[in-house]
Amino acid sequence: MSKFEYTEEMVAEMHEAAGSGVTEDVIETLMDTADEIAAEFAGGKFTARQINGKALSLEMTSHVKPAEKKAPQRTFSEEEEGQIEAMVEDGKYLEEIAEALGRTVNSIRGKLLSMGLRAVQRDKKTSKSDPYEGIEDMLEQTVEEIADHFDKTVRGVKTVLTRRGLACADYTPKSVAE
Repeated sequence: MSKFEYTEEMVAEMHEAAGSGVTEDVIETLMDTADEIAAEFAGGKFTARQINGKALSLEMTSHVKPAEKKAPQRTFSEEEEGQIEAMVEDGKYLEEIAEALGRTVNSIRGKLLSMGLRAVQRDKKTSKSDPYEGIEDMLEQTVEEIADHFDKTVRGVKTVLTRRGLACADYTPKSVAE
């Protein structure tokens, strides 16, 4: 049983407030008067915070009609949502959708999530070309010649040769020599 004991007058006021709908103004008034209620109710036995908590619990248990929720502001128009849906169905990449709508990839990703859709993201590794494409055909040359050809550093070419397990005229990585 609750510590609160309601008088018939209080119950009547609560039902009246619930019937008319609790608005922001009513809540503000209640907040302002919570100190007064706390001082008067049960000889000041309860704090304003406890009074507000009880009012909140009444709202949460549907004893008081909650205030209407404001509709969130739309950041995408219905036309844009339709365009997104059509592009996903056509198998377009996430980046393509973002570019077509002039939005960031993250905003499109978030919108897809809220719409319950999923678009494939372009694989970053496959979309980039290999800056050392054709290095396998140049292995009879020196590291410096290969570096000049690709406009890269000698150290960079040696790293690529080592990672790919390749040897050239004047450089053999340890992994290939063994």
